[in-house]
Amino acid sequence: MHRAHSAIPSFRATPRSGLTAEQLRATLRERFPKALSELGAAALVPGTRRCETPPREALLRAGAVTEVMGTLGSGGTSALLDALGHDLQAHPTRYAVYVDLEGTFYPPAAAQYGVPLDRLLLVRPFELAIALRVVEVCLLGGAVRTVVLDVPASLQPLRLPTYHRLRRRVREGGTAFVVRAREHSVVPADHRVSFGVDVTFVSPSLVSPSAASPSAASTSAASGGR
Repeated sequence: MHRAHSAIPSFRATPRSGLTAEQLRATLRERFPKALSELGAAALVPGTRRCETPPREALLRAGAVTEVMGTLGSGGTSALLDALGHDLQAHPTRYAVYVDLEGTFYPPAAAQYGVPLDRLLLVRPFELAIALRVVEVCLLGGAVRTVVLDVPASLQPLRLPTYHRLRRRVREGGTAFVVRAREHSVVPADHRVSFGVDVTFVSPSLVSPSAASPSAASTSAASGGR
């Protein structure tokens, strides 16, 4: 377990660290020299269905912004790490960046969910402005398949111009951009998956009708126009 923790490439981005966009790009080039970028976005179908757990594909959508909501203990982070681990293991040429503004990312736990830490770059920014700069550089590079921004519960919704700029980068590069929020929504995402103690809401386009069950959690679609 200790080896898994030490294997993950990471650095702290603070005002005193003097982090520049070029330094971040150099780090990405060094860590992910053979990375491939895949294009494509999933369709969103109106309607509702029920499911026990959201399919992994609902959490990582290429070319789209997905918001994963849920307070501590709701299972949102566990489901996200499980999806990320499955995706990276199934595609050895893919890489991911985890921007941990919340400060709760625990590498050994991620390794238990199958996340190959040698293909995950962990960035712990000092403040939101730095976190957003890191995200935008990663989206522009085209070498990273998935970018996760983990934000604290106290974060206010992002300014719309900032969100639309990031969303445009996501669609241009085909990257899966996931915002891990807590108690309230912070972005008008293309798709939203909300976890609760008893209820899970997911975009219905990826839920099979056979998964319907009266005792299962309710599913609903979220749109960017919310």
